[in-house]
Amino acid sequence: TGLLVSALAPSMQVLVVGRFVQGAASGSAYALSLGTVAKALPAAIRPRVLALMATTWLLPGLLGPPIGGFLAGTVGWRWAFIVPIPFLVLSVVMIYPALRGEADPDAAPTPVARALLLMLGAALFLAGIGGHTPASAIIAVIGFAIAATGLRAIVPAGTFRARRGLPAAALCAFLLSVSFAAIDSYVPLMLTKVRGLSVTAAGITITFAAFTWALGAWWQSHEVGKRSYGSLVTIGATALIVAIAIAYVVLRGGPIWLIYLAWAVAGFGMGVAFPSIPLAVMAGADVGAEARELSPTLLMDTLGIAMGAGLGGAVIALATGEGASLDTGLSFAFAIAAAAAVTLVVLSPRIDPAR
Repeated sequence: TGLLVSALAPSMQVLVVGRFVQGAASGSAYALSLGTVAKALPAAIRPRVLALMATTWLLPGLLGPPIGGFLAGTVGWRWAFIVPIPFLVLSVVMIYPALRGEADPDAAPTPVARALLLMLGAALFLAGIGGHTPASAIIAVIGFAIAATGLRAIVPAGTFRARRGLPAAALCAFLLSVSFAAIDSYVPLMLTKVRGLSVTAAGITITFAAFTWALGAWWQSHEVGKRSYGSLVTIGATALIVAIAIAYVVLRGGPIWLIYLAWAVAGFGMGVAFPSIPLAVMAGADVGAEARELSPTLLMDTLGIAMGAGLGGAVIALATGEGASLDTGLSFAFAIAAAAAVTLVVLSPRIDPAR
């Protein structure tokens, strides 16, 4: 439905509604897939299953960006929303028979009101920080307060202090997503508007990341048990810092081929760190409550994606709105990504369960 609304959108406002529906659906599918791994599979094979899930990005990562760039540059961007629909119909046919089981009698009620409060606050915050007036600043402050109120009621106590175990894992999931989204969302913009590449050529960088993401996940699945979860996240976050530094060199006029190296390193780092955080949560969860205790981490992960992309876009808009160049705005976005990754390196040892 979200894809169809986006494809037929007569205005940017309607396109945003379509993307909202897509985001809600994608978040649900993501939580369901990892929740299934947590609740239905024994701990010994979870790392291999998550590595296998990472490899399913290979074909989309290889074909998706070039196809999307080709469609946008020929028949039109609307077709980029239409083409995936038959694949989703097929996936529903495959998945639905497995979803007709009994409900979990111990499942807690869904905190819909708190989630909507968080969403409203985050939207106001991101809208406010992208403005240029005192009213925008007030909106941002109000939005931040509303979002914090909604979030505090959902995440475990001690999340904001990175208390060891589940709270620290939730915060680290947020930081990892902020770091990756704050730069990943704008590398194509940098390549097309600053370095003059085509949309298709810029999209190939994502292909490099898809391959190395799967490679990193495969390596991580063999290192679980030999290394702590926190050390694996540290390795992944450090790789992401290196990738951001290389991407900044490209932004400032360095050889264009370095961006492919940067995103290969970033993909490997994400492949190592991304599954390590939920695996740490599953390892420390009570038996039978793995999916329930994992849900705040998944929430913080998706919130981090929104905040990373939103903060990056806001600083770019502020910089260009004040007369600065696009590469200056991109530098600020890259700085946000680097700051989140460095903070993640500091906090990642705290994700290991206390017991």
